[in-house]
Amino acid sequence: MGKNVGLSFRDFRVLISILAEESAVLKQRSPILLKILNKLEAVLVLFIKEKNRSFKINFLCWPHFFITFVKIKVMDFSIQPILETNKVRLVPLQESDFERLYQVASDPLVWEQHPNKNRFQKDIFRNFFDGAMISEGAFIIIDKVSNEVAGSTRFYSYDEDENSIFIGYTFYGRKFWGGQLNPIVKKMMLDYILQYVDLVKFHVGAENWRSRKAMEKLGAEFKGEVMVAYHGEPTKQNVEYWIEKENWK
Repeated sequence: MGKNVGLSFRDFRVLISILAEESAVLKQRSPILLKILNKLEAVLVLFIKEKNRSFKINFLCWPHFFITFVKIKVMDFSIQPILETNKVRLVPLQESDFERLYQVASDPLVWEQHPNKNRFQKDIFRNFFDGAMISEGAFIIIDKVSNEVAGSTRFYSYDEDENSIFIGYTFYGRKFWGGQLNPIVKKMMLDYILQYVDLVKFHVGAENWRSRKAMEKLGAEFKGEVMVAYHGEPTKQNVEYWIEKENWK
């Protein structure tokens, strides 16, 4: 059905601009114009469903055929593709993945060096998982050798003006610590995303020495300390690392 819409992204932006400027007038006119606006709304909803991997909407509402447009952050690339090597597969996270991912996350030692150490508790991890789903950039990590769930990671917080994005909220079951899985996953994600952005950022818990060491091995540049508030959790002290496209090999 979406294939028949025939809208380019430029057409879409023009449509939104018209709706934003004219909706106050249209809603006061004839029923025919209201029907037209209703049709445009339907096209908009369809376009969002078809293209929701291509751009991020910051704020959009249309109560009573009234649309308020604030800003669209354009992403002409997906932040949730399927990524794969011969050893690991990153698959877009689904709601149905909660229980099998929680089996990995329920080990308290997984979170021992993280700023939020109680994510092994099911209700706390539920909040973490909900944030992952909202991000629309989260993955479940599958170890292809054992066919087991190894953990999760994500792309998030794309900044159009800076052309940057974050990689983070990564965790692995203890079985996969210290091996080659994490370096393979990070390289695969960086190789993919640096085709589209100029800068990748990472937030790491200030006391998460295992992850900080991994950042250094990856060649990331330490940029300083920063306070970070996760979805529904208290603000915690983190450190920030950068990898710029021009420095990535």
